[in-house]
Amino acid sequence: MKQQILKWVGAIVILATVGTYWGLKQVQGYFLQADLKFVRHGMVTAQRINTVNLDLERPMGVAAKGDLLAVADAGKQKVIILNTKNKKRTEIIQAGDLGRFSYPVDLVFGPKGLLYVADLYKGRVFAFDLNGKLHKIYPSTAPGEEVTAISPTAIAFDKKGNLYVTDVGRQRVAVFDPAGRFLFSFGQEGTGKGEFLFPNGIAVDTAGNKVYVADTNNLRIQVFNEKGKFETVFPMPQGIRLSAPRGLTITGKKELLFVDALANQIYFINLKSRTTNVVELSAGMAFPNDITGNGRKFFVADRGNKRLISFTINSGEVKKHEE
Repeated sequence: MKQQILKWVGAIVILATVGTYWGLKQVQGYFLQADLKFVRHGMVTAQRINTVNLDLERPMGVAAKGDLLAVADAGKQKVIILNTKNKKRTEIIQAGDLGRFSYPVDLVFGPKGLLYVADLYKGRVFAFDLNGKLHKIYPSTAPGEEVTAISPTAIAFDKKGNLYVTDVGRQRVAVFDPAGRFLFSFGQEGTGKGEFLFPNGIAVDTAGNKVYVADTNNLRIQVFNEKGKFETVFPMPQGIRLSAPRGLTITGKKELLFVDALANQIYFINLKSRTTNVVELSAGMAFPNDITGNGRKFFVADRGNKRLISFTINSGEVKKHEE
């Protein structure tokens, strides 16, 4: 078996302490690919991030945009928006007239500069501005419109502003237009192609018009077109078997990122070359639930350890090993 092994050494920053945490921890990863294609990633280096104590209980979702970092804490039933530059912190607790958040699980910075938050138990997706003011609710609750029931676990937008929602209650993906009106859905409960068991992660490749869904309990990533037509099960390299994929996202560099909650691993997949990196952090993760990043800097919601982990990847050497 041919393997290409890539080791990353550097430091990580744990966003769970007051002030700066500058821990010289070793971060190791490995890469498995039968055709031995070159992999871009190399050294992991530390980032100095001065921040207040986030005091998390059960971080489920994380989103980043520029200097803004947002966390969905299901344990404390709130959302935290943090400006990592000026340290301004905003907490959102109320979901409009529906009262306090029940179980916020995912969030994303989306159209019109709003932060969109999925609450599993309330069965809604809420859109807030950065001051915590509620602007919109999905599904639409406008008079005369039939409300489509959902149990959202993950959300993503396409280039038209349509919202894609993994609906674990009905084992499907539900799609809504920018006004919050239901458009269509795809998938059903099952183990076959295009079917789901606990879908818990979604990402839309706006350039390729592809929709990637973490079919968590079927141990796979499925790929659909933007209309919901099944295309393929995403192929993993030989020797890699997923155990609980979650928290999909696509970076500006066309990399598909997700975490494996049971294996405590992070996956980086180049959608163009199909090369795959699997990363394990020596600091340890416990049931990571989500990841976000911009191609170089990444944040992981480390649910079991009640914290966020931040790390940065720069280019480095690739070492080849055959056996």
